[in-house]
Amino acid sequence: MNAIENIGPQCYHLGEGPHWCQRRQLLFSVDIPGTAVCCYDPSKKSMTKLKIPGESISLIVPIEGQDDEFVISRGRTLSILKWTPGSDDYQIIRDLHEVDASQPKNRLNDGKCDAKGRLWAGTMGPQIEGRPGYVGALEATLYMIDAKGCHVKLTDVELSNGLGWSEDNKTMYFVDSPKRSVDAFDFDLETGDITNRRVLYHLDSDDIPGVPDGLTVDARDNIWLAVFSGGRVLEIDSKTGKLISQVEVPANFTTSVAFGGKSLEELFVTTGRDVGDEKLRGPVDGSLFVLRSVKVQGCPPVDFAKP
Repeated sequence: MNAIENIGPQCYHLGEGPHWCQRRQLLFSVDIPGTAVCCYDPSKKSMTKLKIPGESISLIVPIEGQDDEFVISRGRTLSILKWTPGSDDYQIIRDLHEVDASQPKNRLNDGKCDAKGRLWAGTMGPQIEGRPGYVGALEATLYMIDAKGCHVKLTDVELSNGLGWSEDNKTMYFVDSPKRSVDAFDFDLETGDITNRRVLYHLDSDDIPGVPDGLTVDARDNIWLAVFSGGRVLEIDSKTGKLISQVEVPANFTTSVAFGGKSLEELFVTTGRDVGDEKLRGPVDGSLFVLRSVKVQGCPPVDFAKP
């Protein structure tokens, strides 16, 4: 593998949710506390940000068949955003759903679409001061959003995070960060049902510090996992649950990953800086990185099939 490259120096307070748009060759992401959606254009080597005043924004996913519409989160609300990347003009067309009504201090966190374009998005409560990645209460939920509504798929979650699916769509991968594991479920693509939860990989297996965060799955069905407060990305064999390799990231607060580029052979890595222990912060925390020529292909992400 080639060395990791800093392509967006300190562009985030807390970068998250990278989503590569293959059709437009653009990388979308968010800056959670900065309440901004971001767009990186590799052809111009430029990052543009749109600040949307209000609550934190933790996810952005393009809407199927629309060049300028996205589903985003704002606090506990999922909304439709109309925006042309690079422009300062935007419109919140409408709100789709508000979640976790009984937990007003919660907020939405990571989200991703399955092969049918249904959005899976989970929540989290306020983190314990001085312990980023830990909440201390099982009061969050994982939801699935489709044309029929917003469905509860998993309760008793502490901090909902990375999501992904196997190439045959028979397995779903999920991270509840404080558990320090990647869990697998049997997945029914037609119904969206998840069953048979089990631990696929635990950070303790290889004495990895930090907590698991965002993930993506490559064309060989291996998992690439960002480790928050661990400064690295792990490559995990989804069949054996064994660690294949580690990629060290110059930023300690590694948050998420996404394959991109024309042939989906570049791995983008988001990071944060205004989080965690100040003693652990380095000069490049909060940057966007890319690992070129990973020698494996990613799977094209799925856009949201708007209800």
